[in-house]
Amino acid sequence: MTYINSTKKYMALGLVLSLVFCLVIFSFIKTQTAVASTVRSTKTASPARIMPTNVPKSVRTVRSVPVVIPTQTIPPIKTTPPQAPQAPTQTQINRSMYIWSSAFSNYTMSYIEQYLATNNISTAIVSSSNKTAFKQLLADLYQRGTKVELMIGNNNFITDPNPVAYLDNILNGIDTTKLSAVHLDVEPYTFADYHSREQYYQNLYIQLLQITKTYLNQRGISLTVSIPVFYPEQTLAEIYKQADTVYVMAYQITSMNYLKTRLQEELALRKEKTIPAFRANDFTTRAAFETYLTNAMTTLGTSKVVLHDIGRFMVLDGGQ
Repeated sequence: MTYINSTKKYMALGLVLSLVFCLVIFSFIKTQTAVASTVRSTKTASPARIMPTNVPKSVRTVRSVPVVIPTQTIPPIKTTPPQAPQAPTQTQINRSMYIWSSAFSNYTMSYIEQYLATNNISTAIVSSSNKTAFKQLLADLYQRGTKVELMIGNNNFITDPNPVAYLDNILNGIDTTKLSAVHLDVEPYTFADYHSREQYYQNLYIQLLQITKTYLNQRGISLTVSIPVFYPEQTLAEIYKQADTVYVMAYQITSMNYLKTRLQEELALRKEKTIPAFRANDFTTRAAFETYLTNAMTTLGTSKVVLHDIGRFMVLDGGQ
């Protein structure tokens, strides 16, 4: 009997422990389920509850994933680049060229004429030192429709006591009806005492221009001149009063800004009278010169240029 009672007690105790264990397990499962439910609720909550407060109104949600809608319209991509400024092409640039008397010794007349035609030279500014060669070239170019200016390059002309007689001698035997102009390439600044007597020489130069202009007007011939880039404004004003065209020798200038600065006074006086002159010696290849020329024409707003000179450009082109 005692044994049976002990067995019943142990069975009752085991049943109680089993119930307690089941309750613990049930409570644990319920707790985990609640946690999982909370996590799911948090993940599926409205995005507005979990977004930072500084998110713009342009944010919208698609399938709970934030998507930012741009508030500005992106402009369409252009299919063609913007139009670049049109620079003069070689055929659009009006080219003149100096021809010194040495060219007649180094090249045949036909070669010189062909070179001028190939390079679209509209005006040949030709030295009068070799009068026989000058007369032949004048006649040939006149037939081709190329203008010819008779160039006087004697610096001592400025101190000649009788400039009219000097001009008479130069033009003697020349068919002046075929000339487009007489060109003075007289450079008083080459004299040794120029810097100490600068105003004196500039006054002599202006007087020479006045005498030459009067002389040429009586014969229906234009006057053109070559000048450096450093004459003072007062002297420039007098030069522009006398000369029909002014060639400004813009040598050894590689910067476009500097070029525009050095020619600003001349261009301001009379842009239509002003033509820049560039020389072959300042370039290593013809291609480099042509690039520079195109940029210079655009910078200065002109389409006229003078090339210094036929012999040096032939060398630049590879000729001898």
